[in-house]
Amino acid sequence: MKNEYRPISIWQPEIKNGQLVFCRPPVLPLGDHYADQLEIKAQKEPGTIRVCYFGESAAAGYLYAPVVTPAKLLQHQMNALTGNGQFEIIDLSRTNEQLETMLDTIEASLQLRPNYFVMFTGNNWNLLETPGVSTFAKNKADKQQFAKLLKENGIIGPIEFAAREIVEKASSVFEKIGRLAKANDVQVVCVVPEVNLADWENIQPPVNLGQPQISEWYTLMEKASNALFGETHDIPETHLQKMTGIDDLLCPTTFRLFGKLAIANNDEATAVKMLRYEVSTTAYSAMAFLAAPQADLRVQEFLRRTAERLNFDLVDLPAMFEVHTGCRIPGRKLFLDYCHLTLEGMKVAMAGVAEHLITHSGNGGKNWSIILGEVRLPPISKAQKALTKFATAIHNAHRLLSIKGKKEILSYWCQLAIEDDPGIKAVMESYVRIRLSETPATMNKFQLENFESEYRLLTQHGLQYDYLDADLVEVIEELVDKPLITAPLPKRYNRHPAYRLWEPLFQFFPNLMEKSGQRTRAYLKCPWPETVFCFYADGKSSVRITLVLRLPACDSVGQMEARFLVNDALISQLAIGNKWAKVVIEVVPSFQKTGLNKLTVCWPLPGDMSESKLSDICGKLERGFDVDLHLVFGEVFELQVD
Repeated sequence: MKNEYRPISIWQPEIKNGQLVFCRPPVLPLGDHYADQLEIKAQKEPGTIRVCYFGESAAAGYLYAPVVTPAKLLQHQMNALTGNGQFEIIDLSRTNEQLETMLDTIEASLQLRPNYFVMFTGNNWNLLETPGVSTFAKNKADKQQFAKLLKENGIIGPIEFAAREIVEKASSVFEKIGRLAKANDVQVVCVVPEVNLADWENIQPPVNLGQPQISEWYTLMEKASNALFGETHDIPETHLQKMTGIDDLLCPTTFRLFGKLAIANNDEATAVKMLRYEVSTTAYSAMAFLAAPQADLRVQEFLRRTAERLNFDLVDLPAMFEVHTGCRIPGRKLFLDYCHLTLEGMKVAMAGVAEHLITHSGNGGKNWSIILGEVRLPPISKAQKALTKFATAIHNAHRLLSIKGKKEILSYWCQLAIEDDPGIKAVMESYVRIRLSETPATMNKFQLENFESEYRLLTQHGLQYDYLDADLVEVIEELVDKPLITAPLPKRYNRHPAYRLWEPLFQFFPNLMEKSGQRTRAYLKCPWPETVFCFYADGKSSVRITLVLRLPACDSVGQMEARFLVNDALISQLAIGNKWAKVVIEVVPSFQKTGLNKLTVCWPLPGDMSESKLSDICGKLERGFDVDLHLVFGEVFELQVD
């Protein structure tokens, strides 16, 4: 007889001992996107209240999972509050979840006859729901639509179009969930996500549509950031106001600087406003550098309004976190990175859910803050705590792009890891050796050794990453108090200039996302005034660095002067033009330090932009070509270190 049951996400229906169960494939050796429950019984025990839990990576407990997850903490809280067995929490969340796939899982979960849906979603919407509204869209028709929107309204056209699409898609999905819940007598609890405003920066350059003052924006940004970080005595507010006149209040970098200024002036109300604008202006349609998934103001307000309209219970994390911490600017106390929660953050969030579950189930009413005081965290091993905090440092190294560097936050998480369990130091050293291997990270002997230890690094920790993680390497060397890079970098770092970037995020995000050896361009486009590369030196012998580079052919006329610095010391100034030229730099020992060194290319700022820039961009999009919406300062075809 044909099986009448359908899969629930990756859980496949099977009949075992005459009972219907849903079974998942074995967890992959280096982890996967899903909860680790191997079997879900279709039939719930008599008297059990069943809760199906859905959401994205924050909901799934990213970086602590699978050992600790919000769903497991919620189960622990409900057991402590109502007794074992009364509530059953079924975790159907997954990383990289999208609205339509979540809806499909919710529909399929009705086979489990749940009493509650808990939905913790919204962080992924800014990156995953409208990829077609981009100059890098795969579909020619999408590019042509982008050009039409750009012609009609400038960059705000595609940004607003994408925002409307997200709201329309989310509205349709939530309406369907509301109808499903009502038809099946299921109560819905909706969690409004919060994000890390204090620590997480959304650095993006302004969109370049031919504004005459576009180059001035970068000069003002440098002056303002230097003032805010104490390097000069300039007052940056006038610089920031000029920047908004150039970027039309659409660049998150400017709002980050406004937020930093307000913090420096002890103006918390203005600071939180500016930092939320920073998140809200990080639009996929205008993105140059890889951004992070974060729920913005529009998403948070949509969830609040929709929950009220559809009679869903609401867990408002922004409001709860402010009460819990006494601070309006949430940071690393509650967040590991941009949106993923610490143990404390998970506990607070799930206490908010537990409050609603208890109220509806007839167990009386308890405020979430009371639940926090009554229910302690379940025991977690020192090794697991340390591993997660080191993994947090790795993930921050891979995803955070900071105006003035990120070594402070990387050091913070590494030091906490060592405090939890000093044994993690050996893992840190092993991680550097993995990065220095000539073979892929998941196929070398150091990774295999780590796989056999109690501190197992997984792909969710970024193990498969191709780059060196130079900042993290330096932090680890300081903490273990010994040099770990004692020889030239492996030859694989010479394959493409991007692999030698000190900060790999300072490149256009489509190239960063390409797999090794499959890059869309044979050369590196540099969308920031300074490009910093890394190389090894022993402090005794000269190092020869060969670059093949040029200024962008489309925007440059004649030759302009570029500066070359090693460890912030000027060693050469050369005139370069828009034709490929070979530059050889000899770095003598007096300019070196033993270990990792920085080579910085300071590109010349371009002159006035062409008035036909917008029409050029639209023309290329209409023909189906990829187009860079941001200034390209220089291009590097080759970088060899001998």
